[in-house]
Amino acid sequence: MLPRKDAKKKVVPPGRNSGNLAEFLSSREPLCWEGRLKCIAQVRAIDWVSGEGLVESHAYEYLTQLSDDVGARVTGSPQSQKAVEWSLNKMRAIGLENVHAEKFQIWRGWTRGSAQAELMGPIRRRLNVDDMGWTGSTPASGVEGELVVANVFNMDEESKDPAKFSGKIILMVAQGEPKKDQD
Repeated sequence: MLPRKDAKKKVVPPGRNSGNLAEFLSSREPLCWEGRLKCIAQVRAIDWVSGEGLVESHAYEYLTQLSDDVGARVTGSPQSQKAVEWSLNKMRAIGLENVHAEKFQIWRGWTRGSAQAELMGPIRRRLNVDDMGWTGSTPASGVEGELVVANVFNMDEESKDPAKFSGKIILMVAQGEPKKDQD
């Protein structure tokens, strides 16, 4: 059945609100917008899934569990493995079949530890610092060196001369505004 050329009304197919995907997909009623027929099963499936996702979704509940109960999940960390186990258990609990984890090897993991720094001169002052992921550790005896500043909002310019950072301690600062094209 084709809609009239002057049809402007959106036709909602039977089964849309019934929660029955098979009925929704097999509906013969055309789905029309502004007189153009859209009777493709994929369009019906996407519409049904997106509707169900908004109304019947547990996504926020799962996100909360994963974020609050499992916590940070840096690849290779114990929390990463805990997240894998949580995911496998959750997928099995909701009835999915053939649930398994893919094996892969990572050259090393990383877990945030403690970091401390002290400015030795011209005045002595403790600094609040964080360690950066996937960077090497400082020797237990510490290091001393010249402090150079790098602006995270101007990394294109900062990275043009990497030699200026060689053997130095880099203090990352955020001066100005981020560039529009910068993530």
